[in-house]
Amino acid sequence: MEIHSFSGFIEKLKIRLSERLPGTSAHAQMMPRPMHGSGVVSRLKEYPRQGAVMLLLYEQNGIVYFPLIKRASYKGVHSGQISLPGGKPEKGDAHLIATALRETEEEIGISPQKIQVIGQLSNIYISASHFNVQPVVGVLHHMPRFIPNQREVVDILHMPLSLISDKDYQKEMEMSFPSYGFISPYYDLNGEVVWGATAMIISEFSLILSDI
Repeated sequence: MEIHSFSGFIEKLKIRLSERLPGTSAHAQMMPRPMHGSGVVSRLKEYPRQGAVMLLLYEQNGIVYFPLIKRASYKGVHSGQISLPGGKPEKGDAHLIATALRETEEEIGISPQKIQVIGQLSNIYISASHFNVQPVVGVLHHMPRFIPNQREVVDILHMPLSLISDKDYQKEMEMSFPSYGFISPYYDLNGEVVWGATAMIISEFSLILSDI
């Protein structure tokens, strides 16, 4: 997204984020669909764990970006996936916004003091890991110097806002797991697959941007 005034854009976005959010209807556009005869075991009777992620905006040469991380391989359902910086709360976190800020510093090296939080997106439930996630929207007013956590982050990808509303970058594919399969919409970011909850969060943000 090319803009003439980053500060003016942020002020409009801040106002829009304080209004009614599209939520589920926007998530549905990038939600994986179970293949015929396939499904996921429901865990809704268990209280979901809480988490938070950061959608962090910054501007370079008139173009607005936000970082995504490619997670390292580990024994977990999100191993190797592309996601927004974030994770689960720790004892010192006063709230989920604090969680998002702390995780952003831990994973990509951006100090909370440098981030202006301007709002939040709709909560989203991730069935695979049984997390209820709060997306937080933050802003950097200076060009950031990202420092990836060598243990957790393989790479940092810089996603231009113009891409998330471009239908040419939105595709679908079949994804198979031991007990179920999906047809999943995804964003193709230079060959990297951005799908699942991350794509659903981005989808809501794209719809919000269309109102500005």
